[in-house]
Amino acid sequence: MRLMKNCNFFRRLSPLLLTLTLFLPSSPHPISAADAAWSAIPMPLAGATGSWALAPGTDVTQLAADSQGKLYAWVTGADGGLFRQDAGGFTRLYASAQQAVAVRVAADGKIYYATNSTVFRSIDGGQTFMTLGNSPGGVGANNRRITGMSVVAGNGSNAIAAAVADDDAGQWGGIFVFDEANFFNGWRDNGLGNYDAFDVTFSPNFAADQLTLALVTDEVDTFIVGRDGGGWEGISAPALRHGGTGVVARDGRIVATPNFNFATGAGQVYAAIDTGTGGGGVWLAFPQRAPQASPAAELAGSGDFSSLAVSGNSGAYTVIAGSAGEGRVFTSANGGANFQTAPVAGEVITSIAVATGKFYAATSGAGSGVSVSDDEGKTWGQSAFIDGSIPGFTDGSEVVVDMAVSPG
Repeated sequence: MRLMKNCNFFRRLSPLLLTLTLFLPSSPHPISAADAAWSAIPMPLAGATGSWALAPGTDVTQLAADSQGKLYAWVTGADGGLFRQDAGGFTRLYASAQQAVAVRVAADGKIYYATNSTVFRSIDGGQTFMTLGNSPGGVGANNRRITGMSVVAGNGSNAIAAAVADDDAGQWGGIFVFDEANFFNGWRDNGLGNYDAFDVTFSPNFAADQLTLALVTDEVDTFIVGRDGGGWEGISAPALRHGGTGVVARDGRIVATPNFNFATGAGQVYAAIDTGTGGGGVWLAFPQRAPQASPAAELAGSGDFSSLAVSGNSGAYTVIAGSAGEGRVFTSANGGANFQTAPVAGEVITSIAVATGKFYAATSGAGSGVSVSDDEGKTWGQSAFIDGSIPGFTDGSEVVVDMAVSPG
């Protein structure tokens, strides 16, 4: 009988002892090396799963937007090619190891890209590309290269203009045009003359003013020139000069404001110039028909600029320019009267674009990728193709493994 009472006592006591055990501190246990070790957690670096947020070993060389505001990017590296940004991130449309110097998306959905020597066209949304005629101006040999490209719609087909430069002294490139309505005529020399061309653009209102604009140099000075059916000499800004010193471009970009119309005198033209010596700048020009003077003014001070975009309407143009020598973007909300500058991850800014009200900057080199600003260029954050490479690391430990968005 006493044994049974003792068993009942311990049976009632057991839950209490268990509860006390849970609250009592455990005995100290020293941390060993094995306890402190970290193991790698696999994460998507590329492809549909990762939305191409991280893409080690890549550079983004070109950005372009279509008429619906979708952003396209040309990427180099093992996973390179043409990409389009959708709701879930970037999707690769076309795999290629080539390096594009220009990407354009026409109003009819055709996509064009140019390498140093060839222009390609896709009529199926970027799934396949075909060569568009022979090389314009004989590029690909004798140090001649394509430097810029523009596309304009007309009469059910498109016209494509290619700017060509010759890197040899005293040798010239030009502007060459391919008319898809006369496909078998190939590339036609547009009569620029003794100039190297670094960029070309059709007027946003080409149907009304028939104007083609180009940024060119005669190896002494740099000019913004235009042609509206006559010769190129009919429309020309004066030589772009720092005081009495000529600006000699080695690369550059030219952009007409969205409302530009040479026939009515609306709008203006901006140019970003890279001289390789820091003497380029961002320029503003108002093309006029000769013999009227075409004034031009430098806006962003000294420095070389490799990329350019303009958005907005008359009286409220926003100008975005990418520095050629460092990862900085210059932004002006008042048409170039004043600029603010902000750093962008990467070593060299390669392209600038505006899509769906946001600004995008592409960079190359260590830490490169696509950065986006939704506060008119005040701050920039990386959003895709983040390389994360740090010079000197070769074991993969340099890859970015996390991203965080500021609560503000």
